Order: sequence, then structure tokens, then C-alpha cells
Amino acid sequence: MKTKSLLLSFLLLSVCDDIHGQGSAVLQIIGGTTGPLVTDCETGQPVGPGFVAAIYWGPGGTLDRRNFTQIGAAASLINGRLFSGNRTITGIANGATISVYGAAWESALGPTYEAASLVPGAKVGQSAIIDVVTNPTTPVPVRIPDFQVCPIPEPSTLALGTLALASFWFFRRKSRKPVK
Repeated sequence: MKTKSLLLSFLLLSVCDDIHGQGSAVLQIIGGTTGPLVTDCETGQPVGPGFVAAIYWGPGGTLDRRNFTQIGAAASLINGRLFSGNRTITGIANGATISVYGAAWESALGPTYEAASLVPGAKVGQSAIIDVVTNPTTPVPVRIPDFQVCPIPEPSTLALGTLALASFWFFRRKSRKPVK
């Protein structure tokens, strides 16, 4: 009788652990010559020394990039390619679906993508968001989509564009003659 109740308790505990268990997952970021290609939007050429990239993750289906967390440290880009290796995410349910994307920036302009993206003229970029089903026992291969880095517009450029649109609207409105 004791053996049966002990066995039943153990079985119930293992089922509850599978349902509510928080585990970890390892993403095997595919890099090198088959990994994501990061290019400069102005030249179309792969970015080189001076650029770094990081991988970000969030709960499955997440689209708001503010809800993502960087996984590990940023890695250097070599000829526009990310050589990243494995990244471990902890505190997720076993077999959960997560959303992942890559971001790149000029390393001299900030230690993180977020910091560099605040610098006018900085070249930064983000890949598309992809969903990945994790596996608690083996690394999951993930290939981040190719993407480009582009300069952040100077505030004066945005102000001039707004002024041009406002003046266009003003003169267009003034040139209309009322119908009598």
C-alpha cells in the first residue's frame, strides 16, 4: 500500500512538473557562411568591423520589440555574418514557442542596440521576428533572417520634411479659390 501511494505521489508530482515546470532551452544560432547576412542599406555591401549584433527573445507571438530581452552578449560581425553559437534561455516552459530576432549596430555608438539607436546618424537595423518552438533536451537550430542597417535620420532632416509638408498644405489650401 505504501509503495502504491508513493508511486502515485511521484507520478502526480512529475505530471504537475511537466505542466507547470519552468525550464531552459538552448538556441543554436546558425552563423558563419549560412547565417544571417547584415548589409548596409546605402551601399548594399555586407557590414564589417565596427558592427556587432545581438539576439533577442520574447514570448511566442510577441510583436512589440520593447518586450524582448537580449540573450547573452553581442557578437562581432565578420563580412556581414554573425558567428554566434549557442544561446541559453532560462525560465521558460518546456516546449514553449518563443519569438526571436536579431539586431545590429555600430559598436562605437553604444554598448546595446537601444543605446546606439538614440544616436542621430547611427547605422542600426533589426531582422524580422520569427517564432521558434523550443526543445528542453536538445539545442534548436535557429537562422535569423537577413537584414540591413540604415542611418537614423538627423532631427533636422525630420524637421525640414515636416516643414515642407506643412508649407505644401498651406499653399495648396490658399491657392484654392472659393466657388461663388
